Amino acid sequence: MATDQEFFLGLAAKGKDTWNKWRRADIDRRVTFAGIDFSEAPRDQIDFSGFEFGDHADFSKCRWRGIKLEEAVQVAGGFNTNAFRPGRAFFRGATFGRKANFNRASFGDWATFLDATFGQDACFIGAVFGDHAMLDAAFGIFADFTSAAFGKGASFYGAAFGLSPSSTKCISRVGLHSPENPRTNGQLMLRVGWIRKLLAR
Repeated sequence: MATDQEFFLGLAAKGKDTWNKWRRADIDRRVTFAGIDFSEAPRDQIDFSGFEFGDHADFSKCRWRGIKLEEAVQVAGGFNTNAFRPGRAFFRGATFGRKANFNRASFGDWATFLDATFGQDACFIGAVFGDHAMLDAAFGIFADFTSAAFGKGASFYGAAFGLSPSSTKCISRVGLHSPENPRTNGQLMLRVGWIRKLLAR
């Protein structure tokens, strides 16, 4: 596994275009970054936005340090929180197949999966997010966030969770809590919808 991870880390460091070219030519190889610490250089420089991961991508027990707002890209009138900065778990627009595994990963502040797409059985069991996590993504059926923990300002606003073909109820499992208020989810914003459809509330 260590050899595989060295290969994947080296490839990821070359960026989205190089990664996706490889991925499309080798669709069967399972990607594993399990247990990797992305909080220190040079691994903190890897921007996963737009990556195509395929089935069984494994980020279990990975760690990112996150960023503070003042580390975000400065723009006129404030900060651009939709841009990558070193140390940030940044998966904007990434595509995952079945059984993506982020179990017990630690993301730090401002982790983003904005516009990411997951196949069925995405797992974030026991994952720990810092403040302002952005999970405005499309999840297939059986996505599992059991015991995931979130800091303040976490958002699933606009997220879509898959339904089984024969059911009118969401069958993804969402068991979330915020350290601020475990009963009410603190400032967590959650909007669950049909796959490719969103509910107003």
